[in-house]
Amino acid sequence: MRIKNWLLLLSIACFALISACANRGQLVGGEKDETPPVLLQAIPENESLSITPKEFELFFNENIKLNNINKNLLVSPVLKNKPIITQTAKSIKVKIKDTLQPNTTYTFNFGNAIADSNEGNELSGFTYVFSTGETIDQGKISGSVIDAATGEIPKERDNLWAVLYENPTDSSITTTAPKYVTPILEDGSFNFAYLSEGDYKAYIVRDNNFNYFYDLPNESIAFTDSLFTVDTTTQLIPEPFALFATEEPTPRIRKQNKEKNHLVLELNKKASLFQLRDSLNNLDDYTIDYLSDSLRIWYPTNAVENQLYIDFNEEPIDTIKLPAFKTEQIDSTLRLNVDAIEQVGENAKPMIKTSQPIAQINAEQIIVLEDSLFVAGGLQLEIDSLNHTNILVKQLLSFGKQYDITFNDSTFVSKYGIYSDSTGISFTTPKLENLGSILLNVSPQENARILQLIRSGQVITERIIEPNSTEQLVFKELASGNYMFKVIVDVNNNGRWDTGLLSENRQPEQIINYKDEVQVRANWDIEVNLE
Repeated sequence: MRIKNWLLLLSIACFALISACANRGQLVGGEKDETPPVLLQAIPENESLSITPKEFELFFNENIKLNNINKNLLVSPVLKNKPIITQTAKSIKVKIKDTLQPNTTYTFNFGNAIADSNEGNELSGFTYVFSTGETIDQGKISGSVIDAATGEIPKERDNLWAVLYENPTDSSITTTAPKYVTPILEDGSFNFAYLSEGDYKAYIVRDNNFNYFYDLPNESIAFTDSLFTVDTTTQLIPEPFALFATEEPTPRIRKQNKEKNHLVLELNKKASLFQLRDSLNNLDDYTIDYLSDSLRIWYPTNAVENQLYIDFNEEPIDTIKLPAFKTEQIDSTLRLNVDAIEQVGENAKPMIKTSQPIAQINAEQIIVLEDSLFVAGGLQLEIDSLNHTNILVKQLLSFGKQYDITFNDSTFVSKYGIYSDSTGISFTTPKLENLGSILLNVSPQENARILQLIRSGQVITERIIEPNSTEQLVFKELASGNYMFKVIVDVNNNGRWDTGLLSENRQPEQIINYKDEVQVRANWDIEVNLE
């Protein structure tokens, strides 16, 4: 009997143990942690006075990780030596290698470096502050930056800083580190805090070698002419800084790509400004396409090994080896892209694109039907003299018509004797009553302006507004939809946008994006004032 009782108690105990183990292993759901780490303690305390610490330590309420701490941590005033960062599960220790200046407020801005280990929630913009003197400096400056070439907030903000120089010389930004540095935020703004009183000059610099000043040719810069006097109030710089990359003064070839039967030279200046010579005096046998900032050179079938001499303003800048022509490198198919041919109206630029430069057009091989009726004469076509792979359509198509266009075999012949295959396209052009117009009233301005009409990010057409002009610009035959305007203030009246130059204290030409969209409706004229 005693044995039976003992066995019963043992069975109950085992069952209880098994149940406990099972319960312990159950998964319990919960809400996702979206809270960043919380600072529990700082040693010395944040905003301590009259201290010259060799190190400080930060303790958090959960396990943390550091994201690219060497890039994210910005110290002001800028230290000569980067601090040494060590980390435990829930703390960060920062060792300071510099001798600290007396009566100075130091800020350690961690940016987005601190995050929790589990979910990666960032403690954005956390700043640790102390003063070696008896007070914390209270000066503040805020501002913003745009990309001068687009008029928009810079898309890339890596290595992009706002910097302050106290009592600067003209060469400060190119030779020495600034006193204060702060990051550019997602909305293009920047905020300086804990500044000492004094006179400062502000810059924006895209710093590719992490020394906080502008000393490399591939870095970008923005500046103002004004000094800012810092006191205990907050200053807002009203006009955005315009960030620009300086145009390289020396013309050069950035890159060369050797394709099957042609060579592409990417240039740092407008392609038409370069002059070409060759060692065998047969450059006329080559077909040369002048693209916006590149040259495309097609080898002739009789080409032997040659040298291409490239000049700029009659000064030689480079020599390129031109290989002999190789028949096996020729693409046996001449491809056509005729999608853009269906454009119609005042702003239409119908074009056929080809995969090889065209030497001959057999227009009689083109059949054009308009509303099923044969169109005598077909299409009037012309080879673009600057880009021999573009075929321009010289006549405008009619509104509200059904077109069936057939390009029979051998319509186009490339310079390599390759004939095009048969292809066709069918489309209906919009009726004139389904299109609308914009009547744009412009106010007189001292400088010339380049006005661009934009739809879905593409420039539809461009107009020049002369200085002091008050004319009304009419944009006709526009498809229904939303449009925007961009204006380039053409200070030097050369018909294009020009960048700035720090050494001449020259700002880039201003670009203005008008954010209010203009809605074009069918058979409707909308009047807009361009202030």
